[in-house]
Amino acid sequence: MISRTPYCFRSSQRLHRPQEFARVFSARKMFRGERGTGFVLHFCSREDVIFPRMGIVVPKKLVKRATERNAIKRQGREAFRLMAASLPRGDLVLRVIAPLGELGDGKGHPIQKSLLHRGWRMQINALFDQLVSS
Repeated sequence: MISRTPYCFRSSQRLHRPQEFARVFSARKMFRGERGTGFVLHFCSREDVIFPRMGIVVPKKLVKRATERNAIKRQGREAFRLMAASLPRGDLVLRVIAPLGELGDGKGHPIQKSLLHRGWRMQINALFDQLVSS
């Protein structure tokens, strides 16, 4: 059975088409993290939607490995899912703008991976906090 809690992330809460992403980018309202962070959050206010919608852009040029791109998207979706109730109505796009670092020395140390993921999540949460407080 599918949960109907306010904390789910439905397809209707996602941006799907390139035109939707373009509208958010053309609004030119964005939030940047502290110096050295690799994320930026674009926002376009819309009163005709009931809840916020989100899209994520992770270029292959900046994040080479598919596993890392997917991990970044998971962190972004989870942060959005937990904060969606407090976010303003509109569309937003989380975008990677700089290389975020590798997962370590290739030996697959889970501690390094979890620390890296935690760092990404903290940066993403900080951007959402900026949006809420603006």
